[in-house]
Amino acid sequence: MRTLSHHNHISGLRALAIVPVVLFHTNPILFSNGYLGVDIFFVISGYLIAKTLVTNSKDIDISKLLNFYLKRAKRTLPALIFVVFTTIPFFIFILPPIQLVDFSQSLIATVLFLSNFLFGSENEYWGTISELKPLLHTWSLSIEWQFYLLFPFIFFFKNKKNLIIIIFTLSLLSAVILNLNDYHFFLANHKIRLDHFFFSTNRIWEFLAGSLVFFYNSENKNRSKNNILSIIGLGLLVISFIFFNTEKHPGIFALIPIIGTVLI
Repeated sequence: MRTLSHHNHISGLRALAIVPVVLFHTNPILFSNGYLGVDIFFVISGYLIAKTLVTNSKDIDISKLLNFYLKRAKRTLPALIFVVFTTIPFFIFILPPIQLVDFSQSLIATVLFLSNFLFGSENEYWGTISELKPLLHTWSLSIEWQFYLLFPFIFFFKNKKNLIIIIFTLSLLSAVILNLNDYHFFLANHKIRLDHFFFSTNRIWEFLAGSLVFFYNSENKNRSKNNILSIIGLGLLVISFIFFNTEKHPGIFALIPIIGTVLI
């Protein structure tokens, strides 16, 4: 039996993530848990970015850091720019004036990779007002870039793995505590919930879970054990997509699909 390579594992996970997301946007009632695919993508990103940086971890410097950002930009910005410029002429004629103001704000926030905070201060992802926000889906790309910008600096430290473990633990505990309590504040008459679906502060542990997978996976060569763990992980993901039911996300129950992804 041929052992799957990391490339095939990642490709399979990406397919397992994107299909539910597409189905969710097609019919959010029938495929109500499809949004969990985004959580899978965040774990994958954490894994791949750690893998990319570890290659140069012994002698990482500013020039290599800039090169890393340049490569990330080449992978993500062309599609983003295309979407933004394609969207503008359509919605100038479709949206009413008051919505055009919001659209202009979202344009600026999107190119600054801050759209997740803007949308998080305005509405829920499932609200009817979301239908009038053509760039709403850029919230996840903003979180990705916030991770890209901050995470590489960990690799300037000697004990990078221990540091990642500490930040992961603190981030997870913070997300769980915020999820269990209605912590919020008001900004310009907007109620800002700190446990919000969009906020990167509640997502960073998902990326770091993927990063830790890379470090520990390189130490694990037991193929039989790995195959068993992958099957368990797949089962956890299937259970999550079918039975996951929570009003607040991400929280303690988000550990189920995250652990499933990590095991795979």
